[in-house]
Amino acid sequence: MATPRESILDSQQPDRADAEPASLERASWRVERAGRARILYDAADYFGTLRETLKRARKRIVVIGWDIDSRTPLAADPTAPGDDMPLEFGAFLCDLTRRQPDIDIRLLLWDYSLLYALEREPLPRLQFGWTSPPQITLCMDGMLPVGASQHEKLVIVDDAVAFCGGLDLTIRRWDTPRHDPGDARRIDPGGRPYPPFHDLQIMVDGDAARALAEVARARWAVATGHDLVPIAVTTDPWPRGLEPHLREVDLAIARTRAAHERIAEAREVEATYRAAIAEAERFIYIENQYLTADAVRDALIARMRQRPELEVLIVVPADHDGWLEKGVMQAGRVRFVSRLAKAGVADRVRLVTPQVDGRSGPVAVNVHAKIMVVDDRSLRIGSSNLNNRSMGFDTECDLIVIARDAERRRAVREVRDRLIAEHTGAAVDAVAEALASTGSALAALARLGGDGRRLVAVADDPALGDALPEPVVTLADPDRPWPEAISFERLRGPRPARRWVRKWPAAAVVLAVVGVVLAWRYTPLQEWTRIEHLVGPMQVVAESGWAPIATIGVYLLGSVTMFPITVLIAVTAMVFGPWEGVLYSLLGSVAGALAGYALGWPVGGRLGSVRKRRDSRLNRVIKVFAGNGVIGIASLRMLPIAPFMLINMAAGAARVRFVDFALGSALGLGPGIIAFNLMGVQLEVVLTEGRAEDVAALGGLLLGWLGLSLLLQRLVNRYLGPLRARAGAQPG
Repeated sequence: MATPRESILDSQQPDRADAEPASLERASWRVERAGRARILYDAADYFGTLRETLKRARKRIVVIGWDIDSRTPLAADPTAPGDDMPLEFGAFLCDLTRRQPDIDIRLLLWDYSLLYALEREPLPRLQFGWTSPPQITLCMDGMLPVGASQHEKLVIVDDAVAFCGGLDLTIRRWDTPRHDPGDARRIDPGGRPYPPFHDLQIMVDGDAARALAEVARARWAVATGHDLVPIAVTTDPWPRGLEPHLREVDLAIARTRAAHERIAEAREVEATYRAAIAEAERFIYIENQYLTADAVRDALIARMRQRPELEVLIVVPADHDGWLEKGVMQAGRVRFVSRLAKAGVADRVRLVTPQVDGRSGPVAVNVHAKIMVVDDRSLRIGSSNLNNRSMGFDTECDLIVIARDAERRRAVREVRDRLIAEHTGAAVDAVAEALASTGSALAALARLGGDGRRLVAVADDPALGDALPEPVVTLADPDRPWPEAISFERLRGPRPARRWVRKWPAAAVVLAVVGVVLAWRYTPLQEWTRIEHLVGPMQVVAESGWAPIATIGVYLLGSVTMFPITVLIAVTAMVFGPWEGVLYSLLGSVAGALAGYALGWPVGGRLGSVRKRRDSRLNRVIKVFAGNGVIGIASLRMLPIAPFMLINMAAGAARVRFVDFALGSALGLGPGIIAFNLMGVQLEVVLTEGRAEDVAALGGLLLGWLGLSLLLQRLVNRYLGPLRARAGAQPG
């Protein structure tokens, strides 16, 4: 058997985009058999089943996640877990180690971007590391290309049972297939209700589980540098009485791995999407959070042209939150559908979203699932979104049920029909009858409904399609690591040379900025980003008679050269102390932001004629930036897809209101700088002395930062919002 390190390098190479897709089996990493497989519908089913499985673990549990939260309610019913163990995931694991002292629990969590900091549990290392029993080991996975995420959602129990899908063990996921808007159990740790949430997971055993265990061990080895050896148990973690939906079924395993250091590229997710679509004859059913993947779009167009009777139903969220997600993912969805229309196949595609009736009217269900059912030939459940990132940038893992006989095809149909029934309120038999009838499957499904549920058409604003300039979109949703993703050839594509000449300056700026950022990280220049090398020079600045002005000058120089601003903040705190460090860091960071804004301003002036066009791309960019005012700029400060200086220059070029930009930069940077300085001092105390009161103080500082951020945003919304509205919110 291959070792974990070897398996991650043994990668399936993708098919050429213009070549005939390989078979589903050949396109995957491996095809393995599961003696039992069960579909887990929504998080109530998954959390309850996982709870019972973990209780039966004897040697090792491995959890791989985009997010892991110790406060997750690990039960089918959070009000009645059904045993004497704690409800919350973290406490449950601690209790499990007391009952099973020999168990080894490994948790691998993406070392996430600051963009998600307010949505995540504070200090996960504290929750799962410092205060947990020694049997629990948490690792933050940052062994990824710049900007990529660890997006797999795997749980491996004793290398004998494995779970794979779209559900992380985190908060705001729990829900039942009813998606009742009034369900009082659907609350977050703060007691706040959240909207209905839909996703799936698949549970397998046998060789398929052992293969997923190999995937998990390989990821652990990459992230930590330490190997986990395969294990074998004589006990069966599969819960007693839990009936599988499938027996003795073949499952294709597909991965996405971006080439990074010693990791070879794997694009089996993309290859298996293309291969499965190439087998479609009559009906494809898709549920996905996003819809931007060029490879999937092109595969659909090609197959629908070959099969004029083929229809596609795609279930997506009604809307996306935040200007960035709207400007990239929702705008990409608009472009995806537009390309289908240009290809002449859009009339056979329905983009819909689920609604359920609440007390005050229809409520949208948040679709987070990542599944695809092709006729009754294959069923895909995994972590991959239908965006470009999942095809070749983020790490992903999907399982695909390959149905090559009548029994397994019947099981695939039952899963598909049950999902449609869940969204429409119709009986499963009624869904099956509608899809079995002759004529249009989409027309037959449109007549289904009941129990206050329905699938309604998605109506995105077409203007979103060009909301952000192409280089920004490419950086946010690339299909490969950034240096290759933003190469000149990929930016140019099939465009006429004359149009490219008009755009090359902007692309050159993006490439230059990203190139400098990468140089600070991956060339010998990175030695100068080490704090110990900068303390001495900064002390010289501090001892001068012009310390405040000189420090601001250092920040201006650092901003222009794209030097990592967090390093400057850390050094400033160490040299000047927490209070002066906060003041100088904030003044310097805002000065650097304004310098970038000023550098970008002339670019916008030269594009004045473009701005006068009613529907020009730059006008849409201005709407995205300026339309969100101070809060929009504050959000930009935590943008993970572009360097600090590039954001500042883009805001200047887009002619964002100066007041909005200045205040937004201060608000966005201020709380983080304060917390960084104070926590930096406190963290040193915690690491050297480790007293409980110091840990509590560190936690209090972090909570204070979060509270201050929320308070500032509320105040700005309340007091500056009306002023901006009266001013017309025009860029100035």
